Amino acid sequence: MNDQAAKPAKSAKKPKHSAEHVAAVKKCNDDYASAKKSAMALKGKERSAAMAKAKADRTQCIANAPK
Repeated sequence: MNDQAAKPAKSAKKPKHSAEHVAAVKKCNDDYASAKKSAMALKGKERSAAMAKAKADRTQCIANAPK
């Protein structure tokens, strides 16, 4: 019988991010929060378009953040 299959897998450790990465992600999240706040002042399709743009910008910003 295979003993390896009986043991539970160890959870993978997450890497500790650099200070530059943490700062960049914080800036991305702050920019997203302000864009979301200003989008909430809009109505209808303008609001949904502004929210979609804010979400896309945040995703791109985090992707471009240093590792």
